[in-house]
Amino acid sequence: MSLDRNDFEAAASHLESVIAQTTSDGMMHIARIRLARIRLQQEQFDAALAALEGANTDSAFYARINDVRGDIYIAMNRPTEAFASYEAALTDTRQPPAIDRAYVQAKRDSLDVGDAINQAQTAIDTPKEGDDASVTTE
Repeated sequence: MSLDRNDFEAAASHLESVIAQTTSDGMMHIARIRLARIRLQQEQFDAALAALEGANTDSAFYARINDVRGDIYIAMNRPTEAFASYEAALTDTRQPPAIDRAYVQAKRDSLDVGDAINQAQTAIDTPKEGDDASVTTE
């Protein structure tokens, strides 16, 4: 109801109370995801990411949490982290995922991170001066 009135702070406060008081893992994860989306809407990106911290990696919600995390990184203009988050959402096979796989894949595929990934791999594969791998013997 608070969101219907555009009272984001009241909605966030209610969700923070749920997170602090609930004994249900499912309810806690739902509240974390909704709180992160509110903070994303408010452009409070660090608070949005913080809302997702501490999520149980064995939860069926973990794929959805990674999906939301990817959306936050997109808003922060951090496409490499967004790509990694969407990829984590798509490859999480520990529980049945609670995501729309086609939608998450479309978001991941729309990112232009190929150059960044290739540069990172090149940096890993290229020995630096002084590394044992760069020394040749005859």
